[in-house]
Amino acid sequence: MGNGDRIVGAIDIGGTKTALGLVGEDGKWLARETFPTPFEAWEGCFSFCCERMEALLARCGIRAEDLEGVGINVPGMYDYVQDRLIRAPYAGWRDIRVREYFRNRLRISRVYADNDVNSCALAECRFGHGRQYGSFFWMTVSTGIGGAVVEGGRLIRGRHNLAGEIGHVKTAYGTEARACACGARGCLEAHASGSAIGKEVRMRCGRNKRFAEAFEGTGFSADAAGCAALARGGNRAAARIYEEAGLYLARGIAAAANLLDPEAVFLGGGVAEALDLMFPSITCHLSDYAVADLAKIPILHTGLGYDAALFGAAALVFEAQAAEP
Repeated sequence: MGNGDRIVGAIDIGGTKTALGLVGEDGKWLARETFPTPFEAWEGCFSFCCERMEALLARCGIRAEDLEGVGINVPGMYDYVQDRLIRAPYAGWRDIRVREYFRNRLRISRVYADNDVNSCALAECRFGHGRQYGSFFWMTVSTGIGGAVVEGGRLIRGRHNLAGEIGHVKTAYGTEARACACGARGCLEAHASGSAIGKEVRMRCGRNKRFAEAFEGTGFSADAAGCAALARGGNRAAARIYEEAGLYLARGIAAAANLLDPEAVFLGGGVAEALDLMFPSITCHLSDYAVADLAKIPILHTGLGYDAALFGAAALVFEAQAAEP
């Protein structure tokens, strides 16, 4: 590294994949890699992340002690003050001291961690289109669904660092409500996440032979990504699944808009890559649930694309150091 360079390590532990990399404060990556998240046990997952980060540093000729710090995203509810991963529903992890583990394992004192969605919102503020807005609501629509609140250019965390947990806002009731991994029913996450869409695809394949054959004939996987590909190819049954997901997202976005009155809503995450399939449904139904003036709120796809979370892990370091006296 040259004089004046500030390089940070970034680790994004997601519900399906984990990404890590080394990035400068200008947002340019020196190196990065991605691998499936090993969810057998948190210790094994964290240890493997450390091994890969150490290998990446060695490959780039950078010493760990020369990093400005390491930022880590965790896939669940995280208490930023107490350094406690409260719960990661899909992994089954509970009560984990994230910063403590990585500090000890990487032998770096400057380690920062947060919920992955909070990190995405920080990344949008620092590296993305969020710089154009004083306030916005961020939604990650991926394996699960999460949200984060930005007001006055700052992240609003709430008392337990759980502000913005839109994935567990109820968007369905009665017989319409599906079971959620959190133990409740009717959560937005249970109806419009990648996992929920995948379950719906497989259920309809079991009921509809022609629909199942459409996947077999194209070679697409019977999951959210395969359904999106099929929908773009003109399959109406696949398109309807995304239209229904758009309805539930409209209910969730309306709840956030009614409560917060933000200037914009940003969507990121793997499922948000199919925003084109859901956007007409979202905008059609938003006026049914949002206050009239709020139904016109801009709904934007993140400018950071699929790397938003990894940028977010890096942003944790820069934001934390900017706040230090």
